[in-house]
Amino acid sequence: MSKAFGEQNPTLGETAVSWQTFTNGSAVIPDVVGDVDWGKLKLDLLGQEGRSAVYDLGAAATRKFTLTENRYGTGAESATIQIRGDTSAFVQDDVLPAWETYTAPVSKGYRYVQVRATTVSQGWWLSGGISAANCIAAYQPKGAADYAGSKVNLANPSTYDAVDGAAYPTWDVTNGWKFVNPSSQYLTTGGIQPAGDQTWSMIARYSNLTTPSWSGLVQTDGGGICLNMVVWSSAGSYRVYVTGNKLVNSASKDAAGIIALAGRQGYFDGLAEVALIDVGSCITGNLQFCKEGGNYISVYIQAFAIYNIVLDATQIGLLTTAMAAL
Repeated sequence: MSKAFGEQNPTLGETAVSWQTFTNGSAVIPDVVGDVDWGKLKLDLLGQEGRSAVYDLGAAATRKFTLTENRYGTGAESATIQIRGDTSAFVQDDVLPAWETYTAPVSKGYRYVQVRATTVSQGWWLSGGISAANCIAAYQPKGAADYAGSKVNLANPSTYDAVDGAAYPTWDVTNGWKFVNPSSQYLTTGGIQPAGDQTWSMIARYSNLTTPSWSGLVQTDGGGICLNMVVWSSAGSYRVYVTGNKLVNSASKDAAGIIALAGRQGYFDGLAEVALIDVGSCITGNLQFCKEGGNYISVYIQAFAIYNIVLDATQIGLLTTAMAAL
C-alpha cells in the first residue's frame, strides 16, 4: 500500500489520495485548508481526527507498514499518527479494531488496514494525569452508539468488556444502563478481580436509584465484600463503601451522583467521606454491576471506571468533573 494522502502529484511512486475519502470518525469529511482534495488537513481541537478509507490488501500476510509525515509539505502543528487493521473486514467509522499509535515501521498480518491523524484527546477516565496503564476498565453507556458499544471497555477494547448476566439491563443513549428489575438484571466486567487489600480505586456516575434493600451498584460476586459501592442497607438508609474488610456508612441516601472509592477512602460528588472501619473478612471474586449474591438493585449507570492504584483526592475531583460533563 503506497499512498500519498492529500498530495495530488506524488513523485515517489505513491498513489494520490484525496482528503475527500477521509472521515472525521462520524461519517463527515474533515476540514481541509486550501484545496478540498489536496490542501492540508485541519484539526483544531483535541479529539478531532481525519481517518482514511479501509484498504483491502487482498489477503492476510505479514507486511511492513511505514508512515511518513511531512513527505510533501509541513503543517503548522503536529498530530498523532495511528494505524489499525485486521484479517476481517471492518467499516471506516467502526469503533473497533483498536488504534495503535505509530512511532516506527511495524510488521502486521493485516488484510484490512486504515490510518488516521488525530489530536488525541485522553478519555475522561484518565483525568488528573492518571496513567493509561493504571486504568483496568472504563465503560460509558451514556452516549454510546448502541447497547453493544456501551459494554466496550474504552480503556482497552476487547479486554474486560462488560458481559450480560442471565438477565441484563435495558439501555438508552441518555440514561445508559437501566437496571429496572431489582430481582434479576446484572452485568459482569468480564473477569476483573480486584485485590482485597485497599489498593484499588473505582468511580461511577449513576441516577434513578430506587431500591431500598441490601445490594450494591458495583461489587464482587458470591456475596463478597472486597469492593462495593452505593449500598442501601435494609437496616437504614445509608451510602455504604466496602473494600477489603473496611466499611463506612454515610448518613445520606442519594438517588443520583458520582461515587468513588479510592483505597480506604470513599468520595461522593468529589467530596471525601469519613474513614473506613473494620467489618470482617474479605471474599475475593469477579466484579459485577447490580448483583450481590441473590440481591439486586434498581438504578441507571452512565459511566464507570476502575483502577489498580489508589487515586488521590485531586484525581477523584477531576474525574468527578469529567464524568459530570458527559
